Amino acid sequence: MKKLFFSLMIAGTLFTFSCSNDKVVEPEVLPSENIKIKLDREIIGVNQAVTYSVNVPNWAGNIVTYKWVITSPSGVIKVKVQSENVLDYLIEEKGEYRVQVYLASSGKEDKATIKFTTINTDFESGIFGDSKEVILKSKFLQGKSPETGITQEYYWPFSTPRPTDVISFKTGNSYEKYYFSINKLLGGSRDLINEKHNTVSNGVLRNFSYTNYLNVHNHFKGITGVYNDPVIQWRFAATEVVKIKYETTYATKYDGYGWAIMNKDITQVTSDLSSSIVEAKGYLKSMGDNSFYEYHFAIRKK
Repeated sequence: MKKLFFSLMIAGTLFTFSCSNDKVVEPEVLPSENIKIKLDREIIGVNQAVTYSVNVPNWAGNIVTYKWVITSPSGVIKVKVQSENVLDYLIEEKGEYRVQVYLASSGKEDKATIKFTTINTDFESGIFGDSKEVILKSKFLQGKSPETGITQEYYWPFSTPRPTDVISFKTGNSYEKYYFSINKLLGGSRDLINEKHNTVSNGVLRNFSYTNYLNVHNHFKGITGVYNDPVIQWRFAATEVVKIKYETTYATKYDGYGWAIMNKDITQVTSDLSSSIVEAKGYLKSMGDNSFYEYHFAIRKK
């Protein structure tokens, strides 16, 4: 019994000695492990704005620095440093994005990472079902504001009634319109009007009207996955000799088609790229005295 009591006394002495000689370290207030980046929606397309946000940690002081590091699918890195925990960002590529945010405040730091995949849009800056807010914010980041007091007609070649809820954006002679029903995007149209047929390129008089239309046609072809070519409607009296002349005389065959459109030997060019999911149609023709041309293209979700 005495031996046991003696042993306990020694152990107690050692414990007291050990405790009295340890440095007292105040526990560090570690950053929260619940820092997360959120996106404003799940489906995000190219040429669209996305809003990143991160929660403010409980350890942060009055001043917080947020350093956003965005890596695109092609590896391009962009850095945004700000004092807000929300960032509006314009998506420019299809594929996987990686977003990191570094927080610093009161001598403490933390970070968060998120990955997400972007897709192609259904029409310009819109995915069918998007709200007006998504379109307006996306165009704002592109430096565009909606038109007011629109009077020009809209191209709507479909059997369903044309929606009256429309947002329009203008660049030069080009119009980009978004059609909504109950604040959900269901279609769009691209129109070019009052564009001159004649263009001087490298000192040579060219006519790019058909080429420009073909570019739009191919753009929509990539969206719909329907690979029809434009349908050229020649003037009834145009002979094969006339057609071959236009195709072989000018800088390119497409230049020749442009001149034929201006001369009304081609009366109209039309497109139909409709699928089981969407309807997509367009046309190209001369205007007025044939000095100008116009094209119209529209797409809607079935």
